[in-house]
Amino acid sequence: PHSLLEADDSVLIVIDIQDAFLDKLPLAESKRLLSRACWLIAVAQWRQIPVVVTAEEIHKQPLAPKIVQSLPAGTPIFDKAVFGLAH
Repeated sequence: PHSLLEADDSVLIVIDIQDAFLDKLPLAESKRLLSRACWLIAVAQWRQIPVVVTAEEIHKQPLAPKIVQSLPAGTPIFDKAVFGLAH
């Protein structure tokens, strides 16, 4: 059977899940987003889907600790130096 998504043709991109941004949301929403992101990361690991992670100014605003703990060992975290789709 065919599906809309194939693990062999997929990648999970985790973008800017940092406490500095999560703190701007209502607490319940922040917790829900973090929980769902961790679940997606776990599913990606289970299905052997590559995970790409970015963070904005990671030296000033680290990723949320739960995200870091959920990532597969050795997952690189790319520090975004350019912002906006037009650049």
